[in-house]
Amino acid sequence: MRAQRFGVAAAIVAAATAIFQLPQLKVVDGLSIDYLFWLRNTLLGAPPPSAAAPAVVVAIDEETYRTDPFAGKPQALWTPQIAKVLAAILAGGAKVVGFDVIFPTSMDAYISGFDRDFLLALHDGARDNRVLLAKVQHEALPISPFPGQSFAVGNERNIRTANLVEEGDDVIRAVPLTIVAKDLKSGTRRETAFALELAARAAGVAVREEGGQVMFGDRPIPGSESNSMLLNFRGGDEVPTYSLADLFACAQAGRDDYFAAHFKNRAVLFGTALDVEDRKLTSRRLINRPQPRSSADRCVLPPRADLAVPRYVSLADVPGVYVQATAIDNFVLGDMLRTPPVWLRVLCVGLTVGASVAILLSLPVGTGIAASFAPMLVAVGVAIAAFRSELVLPMLPAILAALLGGVAIVAYRVLVADRDKRWLRGVFGLYLAPEVVDRLAAAEHLPELGGEKREMTFLFSDVADFTTLSERIDAQQLTTTINEYLQRVCDVIMKHGGMVVDFAGDGVFAIFGAPERLADHRERAIDCALDLDACCEHFRQEQEEKRPGFGHTRIGLHSGEAIVGNFGSGRRLKYSALGDAVNTASRIEGVNKFFKTRIAASADAVRGAEKRCRPLGEIRLKGKDEFVPLFEVLTKARAESAYVAGYRDAYELLKRNDTGAPRRARELLDPLAHEDPSDHAVGLYIERLNKGQAGVRIEMHEK
Repeated sequence: MRAQRFGVAAAIVAAATAIFQLPQLKVVDGLSIDYLFWLRNTLLGAPPPSAAAPAVVVAIDEETYRTDPFAGKPQALWTPQIAKVLAAILAGGAKVVGFDVIFPTSMDAYISGFDRDFLLALHDGARDNRVLLAKVQHEALPISPFPGQSFAVGNERNIRTANLVEEGDDVIRAVPLTIVAKDLKSGTRRETAFALELAARAAGVAVREEGGQVMFGDRPIPGSESNSMLLNFRGGDEVPTYSLADLFACAQAGRDDYFAAHFKNRAVLFGTALDVEDRKLTSRRLINRPQPRSSADRCVLPPRADLAVPRYVSLADVPGVYVQATAIDNFVLGDMLRTPPVWLRVLCVGLTVGASVAILLSLPVGTGIAASFAPMLVAVGVAIAAFRSELVLPMLPAILAALLGGVAIVAYRVLVADRDKRWLRGVFGLYLAPEVVDRLAAAEHLPELGGEKREMTFLFSDVADFTTLSERIDAQQLTTTINEYLQRVCDVIMKHGGMVVDFAGDGVFAIFGAPERLADHRERAIDCALDLDACCEHFRQEQEEKRPGFGHTRIGLHSGEAIVGNFGSGRRLKYSALGDAVNTASRIEGVNKFFKTRIAASADAVRGAEKRCRPLGEIRLKGKDEFVPLFEVLTKARAESAYVAGYRDAYELLKRNDTGAPRRARELLDPLAHEDPSDHAVGLYIERLNKGQAGVRIEMHEK
């Protein structure tokens, strides 16, 4: 059974782990990253911006659209102002300026020389590769800058594709490293993507391929095998942002010092930062928070009160220019997210599933379900810690795989593995103590319910003169009394690990050693008989005050082999024991009536515990051929008394039955009879000696 359960559990763990390695479930990995951003920033706080991060944004924002000379004009008419800002930024020492905004048209077609300043600024920056324009690749041809602008920057030398990678759920979590670009002249070619090219120019390094890896200088870029880099968003105000309107006013005021202080050695991105244009849903969607629209120091224009808190920060998406800026910072700082190798990913998922399944398999279902969440919480904690170091462990796949494995193992337990145990609880729950039933259910090998032969100890009890009592009181009183009595009897038997098999009116039949195997079944039965005698005597005295006549409880014990299992018909089965040992125990209980004792036991039942007893005789029970040595089980004080010691000496003399033994036995018995006239065993042997009957063998003619 254990091997089967282990095999099923291993198969469930392997299947659940394998399912979440399928490419069709890649969306789960993306969701995991989103939640890891949220957990990291919620529990640990957003990482602080790095002073070495080069990217800054010049935002074409709402303020720009509302401020002269931009207000009321289309973007195509803004090129003179943009030229002035671009020239000031380049003069301020910017490493590179990228345009994440495309001007596909020009006013030069209508106003000759209108774009002259803009084209000159582009040309000046492009001479030493400090300007990079963007294009967007579509199915056929890209959307590119106006031909005059393209010519000004040296055409493809300073133009790159700015497409971003959207996953199956339309969320951007990575940026491409290289892109196959298309144009009418050269057809197709592979080139570095917009953000990577800007980062390389800002860092002053070359991008090349080496051994299947895309190298950023001497450093391989994680994700090269998939030609993409996972973005590491901080979630705060990590990208300094300047309004184009304020920078134009700054340039007009001749504030060269401001441009040098804020743009020297920077990678500058011109881009749109509006509520409705060029917005992207990214993996930072759960950590967006309110922030100033222009997060950097102002130069000339005071902040506008009506634009202090932008609407876009309360949305899930962000302006696309911030995706490019984050990518530039990640490339330069090397703090992009990294996915684990396949073996580590499988190990993380497998360990989480395996731990949850092991808990669910080893604990009761209810407790196991609650405890099975512990490995998932551990997986979350480990994933958060790793994420803080830019390593993306499969948190959500591990949790979902563990849940899937948990459902499967619980179903297996309910439908297959625990079916016999539930049946066992139903069968034995009313006959055994709950802790015994629990041990049976938890055992590797369930009891043989079809019948098996084993050694056990059997207990029979009966109330003296119960028939007379039942004739004197009404049925309701009798039922109440006997039910209370039997409840106490059962409690004592179960406390000692016995199983109550049957009731016969006031009589009780119990087994020690089945269905649970007990190496100490004899000792348990003896202890139970003594406790039962004390309990029943206390109950008898209680009843004596209410309705006199409730008799003493007589108990019989015998140990031996019998067949135990299910007996009955196809409609009704009962777990019981059959055999000569059972009949012998029942007969021994009846011997108490003859000796007027309360606990009689066979030599087999008291083997090893003879000091706790006194011998009664060698009795041939009714229907038996052989004489059975019987004992009376005594309390510790009674068994160790001088009275019982004298009785044992007398009994040994009677048993020897040699010359002079009866006389010497009589000399010992007479003082005992005087000391305790109620001791019927002593009186019986004195009476036998008076009749000239020697020895200890007695033949019973009644049950």
